[in-house]
Amino acid sequence: MAPTPKLVSHDITEKLNAIFRGGKYVDKNSLLWAQIKRDCDKIMRDDPAECWSSLGNLHAAAGDVDEMRNCYSKALRINNDQAYVTNLLIHLENLGFYSEALGYYRDIGGPSLGHFTERYRYGVAAGAFQAMVQFIDAAKKMEMDMTGLDIDIQLEAAALLHVHGISDEEVARHLDAAGLVMRRHRIFCYGIPEVRATAIDGEFSGVSIVFRVPGSRLDVLALNAALAEQEGAVGIAGRGIFNVMFLPDTNTTLDLSPRERREVA
Repeated sequence: MAPTPKLVSHDITEKLNAIFRGGKYVDKNSLLWAQIKRDCDKIMRDDPAECWSSLGNLHAAAGDVDEMRNCYSKALRINNDQAYVTNLLIHLENLGFYSEALGYYRDIGGPSLGHFTERYRYGVAAGAFQAMVQFIDAAKKMEMDMTGLDIDIQLEAAALLHVHGISDEEVARHLDAAGLVMRRHRIFCYGIPEVRATAIDGEFSGVSIVFRVPGSRLDVLALNAALAEQEGAVGIAGRGIFNVMFLPDTNTTLDLSPRERREVA
């Protein structure tokens, strides 16, 4: 018996999440790419929206953001499924397009849309600190349960950045620089970066965003040097209150969200 569309889609998602967890792009000329592409094509007749979404995920796994956007545009025209909406945001962040992700998160991350707690961590990844302050305040007024969300560190970071006049857009530009460095090395910005906020009265205050990446300590040192060079090239260096850095991976990962799992849950 042939696999049903949902089972094929689930298998595709598992294979792609394994690629993302590895932290490196898949080669479009590889056997693995060809196998997953065939699996995607199998579900076109029965579920074209899911097929286009799966193809978008596959192109994202190869680092092809233009084809990823194109495929998701087609999927969402057929079915405005919220799993597709969320996965598009995840891909923009995984591939390092943080200014674009910031605008997208502002549109879809608010509590009035019904997916606030689920998408909260993607606001962290996009550096949307000031937007998140507004969303958190609105969620509190709506008496939403925010148990498990690391609200305190985000509010502390937002306050420090606000005092020093650092907007979400400036944060995203720094993250864009990190994303460009990682794309050049064909490495994913995978998972949620760590936010560190430090305030010592009269001594030091600052906010750091840390990306965990695959590679040795020497590899990561080279990435940080390349990041500093890129920040200087685009004129965003020299803000001691805020910095972005790479550290060796600790296997913190974010899996994609297949539609069929959402329906079962």
